[in-house]
Amino acid sequence: MTTGTSDGIASAVAEAGVATRAYPHGGVIFVKDDPADCAYVIVSGRVEIRETGRVLESIGPNEIFGEVGMIDGGSRSASAVAVGATEVRVIDRSTFDRLLRESPDFVMAIMRDMARRLRVMNANQRPATGLPLVPSRLEKRTAR
Repeated sequence: MTTGTSDGIASAVAEAGVATRAYPHGGVIFVKDDPADCAYVIVSGRVEIRETGRVLESIGPNEIFGEVGMIDGGSRSASAVAVGATEVRVIDRSTFDRLLRESPDFVMAIMRDMARRLRVMNANQRPATGLPLVPSRLEKRTAR
């Protein structure tokens, strides 16, 4: 995540005065399919976002997680586990909605973070057959 994105999220959340919660190493913050009733910003430590035994992402201080379910109203799409002693800020639904309404910096930071994650996910996708999913421009030209 870029520093600007981290700063935009962390500063908006800090100004909102949300409570913090501590987790020990291996502490489960939430489990896949849990209701998404809050989002989190890491104050210190690290969190792994895991699904079916894989680490999807490892995130650190000032980064947000758990926001997807807050945005789309769905349940948790993966689990979150503390790596080392970790402290997080807990953003409840009403505070999250208020920040979305009142803080353009928070909204832009969330959008940038989601775009970054989507780009990383897309870059890591590989076709099952080893063939490109969509022909390149060069392939389209030579096929004519």
